[in-house]
Amino acid sequence: MAKQNFFSRIFTGGKEKRNMMFSSFWGGFAPPEPKSEDMLRSLKGWVYSCVTAITEEVANINYKLLKMENGDFIEQEESPLLDLLYRVNPFQTKPEFLKLHQSYMELSGESFWFLERGKENPKPNDPIKELWLLRPDWIDVVPDENTFIKGYTYRMAGKNLSFKPFEIITFKYPNPLNPYRGMSPVQAAALAIDTERYSSEWNRNFFYNSARPDAVLKTKDVLGEDSYKRLQSQWEANYGGIKNAQRIAILEQGLEYQQMSLSQKDMDFMLQKGMTRDEILGVWRVPKTVLGITEDVTVSNAEATNYVFGSRVIKPKMQALVDNLNEYLVPLYGDNLWMDFDDPTPENREKKIQEYVNGFNKWLTINEIRNAEGLPPVSGGDAIYQTMANMPVGQVENYPTEEQEPETPKSLVFKAPPAKDYKQQKKNKIFRKRLLAGNKRRKNIESMRRKIEMIIDAKKEKEIKDETEKKETAGLIMELAKTEIERDFLNAENEKKNQTILNLEKEKEEAEKMASEALGLSEKDGQKDTTNKSGDSGKEI
Repeated sequence: MAKQNFFSRIFTGGKEKRNMMFSSFWGGFAPPEPKSEDMLRSLKGWVYSCVTAITEEVANINYKLLKMENGDFIEQEESPLLDLLYRVNPFQTKPEFLKLHQSYMELSGESFWFLERGKENPKPNDPIKELWLLRPDWIDVVPDENTFIKGYTYRMAGKNLSFKPFEIITFKYPNPLNPYRGMSPVQAAALAIDTERYSSEWNRNFFYNSARPDAVLKTKDVLGEDSYKRLQSQWEANYGGIKNAQRIAILEQGLEYQQMSLSQKDMDFMLQKGMTRDEILGVWRVPKTVLGITEDVTVSNAEATNYVFGSRVIKPKMQALVDNLNEYLVPLYGDNLWMDFDDPTPENREKKIQEYVNGFNKWLTINEIRNAEGLPPVSGGDAIYQTMANMPVGQVENYPTEEQEPETPKSLVFKAPPAKDYKQQKKNKIFRKRLLAGNKRRKNIESMRRKIEMIIDAKKEKEIKDETEKKETAGLIMELAKTEIERDFLNAENEKKNQTILNLEKEKEEAEKMASEALGLSEKDGQKDTTNKSGDSGKEI
């Protein structure tokens, strides 16, 4: 059973189904129509300038073949693969071959390399003898439902030549509308290219045919045939062609000159030409300085644009070329081989010099800088020099205390040569005096450093002490506040209790008063009853 993949599922879905699916995904199932040679013929004007600027740089690529040995890549100086890439075929040199290859890439968006093995029925493992370029507009891609590409058909001189997939290496710019063919930059710049071509042709015809754009001579009178022919021949003889441009015309018999089209000035001809030029340059990403256009150009921005052109345009195109070779050609010569190339980006000289200045006597020695510049080393150039006043980093704790006198480092101890005469003794005396002065300065520096450390330590201790006092004060304030709150609470409780007692005593007094009043009333009633009884008894007696 055939291998099933994405393309086989599309191919086996029926003609109607796969046409519908491809029309929605890639704009149609059938392989694209052959590339029109009009794209190749567009190599004129600014398109020619841009394509030439790119192809000349890419053709200078320096291949580097690396071989993996013991975990490291080692560059190979000799190899059958390098021989093939530098001597592609008997009729083309490597630069000529690559210029034509890159021209196809920039004009049609694709390039096809034929791997000539020198056999009628070649096999994939047969050695490759030569490399040949095929014109993109003459080649058709034959699709396959399992392997995506079944083969290639090349139409040349009325014949159709068939090639197997392993005989062709395809280079192309990705095309979002067609997976088989490349996307041409000419398609992206089609409007600008047409505008540039039409305006150039119009301008050429303007100077070739007349000194003015097309116009008419009109009059109210009726001209005879002889007058008409005479006027036409005289006008073309006197004012037509380049040599008669800008001549003054004298009209007779009531003739009037009426211009029928706009002039160059009315159309802003030069402004429009500049806009289309910039648009074309923008599609190919070629700076104006690369083409020799010096509008608003200085040395600094010219170097910057050359750097951008090398890093953003030429290097990616070289990388794409080498990536294709690593994928389809290099594995035929060994699994442990890898193709690379020299970076074409121009060196930023100003930046490099600034790096030397920043690193000199810090992390770069004189000989390291000379080695980077390809210069031989010099004596004493492997040391980093510093002034005597500089302190070593990370060794402050090892310096002597105030009671101890710092020892003179061994590297600073100079032994004067024995004195042979008075002048030498004087030199030695001056030398010792300078050495003692240097030691004195070093002692003063140490003393100042210790004083600064003591001041810093005292300041830190004071800050710690102040912080502790602040915390203690805050604690006392909290305790006092807590005590005041508790005391206020107790006072409130006591006041509440006293008020309750007063209220009870008051209620008691009122109750006693009410009781006494009630008791007094009872005694009066008793006395009254006694009196009444006494009176009644007397009467009875």
